[in-house]
Amino acid sequence: MSQDPKFNRPMDQPYKSPVINNGAKPSGTSGKAIASLVLGLLSIVGMCLTGIPGLILGIMGLGDINRSAGRIGGKGVAIFGIVLSSLGILWTTMAPLLGIGMMLPAVQQVREVARRATSSNNMRQQSLAMLNYESAYLKFPPREENGLSWRVHLLPFIERSDLHSRFHLDEPWDSPHNIQLLDEMPEVYACPSVVLPSGYTVYQVPYTDVAKNPAPKDLAMFDTSGKLVTYSSVTDGTSNTAILLEVDAAAAVEWTKPADWEYDPSDPKRDLGNVHPGIILVNFTDARNEAIPNSISFEDMKAIITRTGGEAQPPRVNY
Repeated sequence: MSQDPKFNRPMDQPYKSPVINNGAKPSGTSGKAIASLVLGLLSIVGMCLTGIPGLILGIMGLGDINRSAGRIGGKGVAIFGIVLSSLGILWTTMAPLLGIGMMLPAVQQVREVARRATSSNNMRQQSLAMLNYESAYLKFPPREENGLSWRVHLLPFIERSDLHSRFHLDEPWDSPHNIQLLDEMPEVYACPSVVLPSGYTVYQVPYTDVAKNPAPKDLAMFDTSGKLVTYSSVTDGTSNTAILLEVDAAAAVEWTKPADWEYDPSDPKRDLGNVHPGIILVNFTDARNEAIPNSISFEDMKAIITRTGGEAQPPRVNY
């Protein structure tokens, strides 16, 4: 029988490709596959930087196994390492975002508490300045219909005599000279919880327009009668009568302008309660600051605002 000189086989027999490794078992598991699995496990339990090299080694190990034609084992290990490393990379990416998302409400709450504390302190400083003004002049600072705001008159009592001396006190707030000082509003008049144009404030005194509400029981701390307001004018007691309010941003006014919160007996919570969630910041005539819940009734809010309503007990005793 003639032989094929190239393949050393009889010419009449068909060619058979050789069996690689002769069906023997793999000589060992791919080291890259094992390393990928270990690194993938580490990435899952928090070793964030191991995910990417674990993924690379897993892919390289899987390639080596496929090219070995059975000489190297560990294909399942390599695949498992790739999966774990991929999950580790995903976890590394998502965990900070999840953490930020979970912490954001708490951070916002802390910031709100800080802003509220700052606003309360601002109001207390203004109330104390009013008391010092009353002690010096035997009357509370005038709330003028024309001219300048009470906030300007308080400047010497909040350690801003330098700014007070620059105003022309015999001119209105928007005179060519005085209007230039609008942007120099002291920090104590700036509420940290609202964004307003320069020179605007939400700290306002309550007043009654006697032309609309002449009844004595409807008189707020200030009114338009032109009469001086003294301690003796507060017949309901200084601990029961509001002297300063934090109004909503929509009701903000220029700090030098003689404009404030007009008390309306039919709607005593108008433009109040939207600066801080669920509360209205109020300062009483004894300089005490209090957070009044938005749920307060109209009658109790009237009792807080009026200085001549005749309420015998503080309306906040059960708050």
